[in-house]
Amino acid sequence: LERLGAPVGLKWPNDLVARSSSEIRKLGGILVEADVKHGQTTELLIGLGLNLRRAPSQPQNASDLEAECSRLISAHAVISE
Repeated sequence: LERLGAPVGLKWPNDLVARSSSEIRKLGGILVEADVKHGQTTELLIGLGLNLRRAPSQPQNASDLEAECSRLISAHAVISE
């Protein structure tokens, strides 16, 4: 995402955030789910949610990739990076 121009970071425990000198805005989140059998992790499922465009119901402290990069960005561009 930084190659697309977004100042991205992580905020504990699972927030993907845009950082500027004055504030932190949530861009998305990371979810990890583990399947454990007999005390051993057998599978991990990792999901990523990313705000590509602003939604009308988006909270004030949230942002989107297009706003952070100041340009239109396609989902294909994000996936290919």
